[in-house]
Amino acid sequence: QTGAITLTGSSSDGEVTLKYTTSGFSAPTGFHVMAASSTSVDLSTSIKTMYFPQPHASTAIFQDLEIGQTYYFRVCSNNEGACEISSNVLSLTVQ
Repeated sequence: QTGAITLTGSSSDGEVTLKYTTSGFSAPTGFHVMAASSTSVDLSTSIKTMYFPQPHASTAIFQDLEIGQTYYFRVCSNNEGACEISSNVLSLTVQ
């Protein structure tokens, strides 16, 4: 499947809010939203992962992250528990 996921986000009050949109495809089995401590972000390296079964792009909020620490985030479409199409990697420092 081809298409794109665009990930944007911001941090305030110790939370990271991520927004992701898709173009050119649908994800009938949802999305994985991942946080990692390095730029290599995938299901095996993430320190926190959320799964959203909804097929529509959405918003994810990460809490309980260390303030002042930089994290790297990525979203991917779910395909039988694995990533199919992945977003850009977004770097954010928790404020």
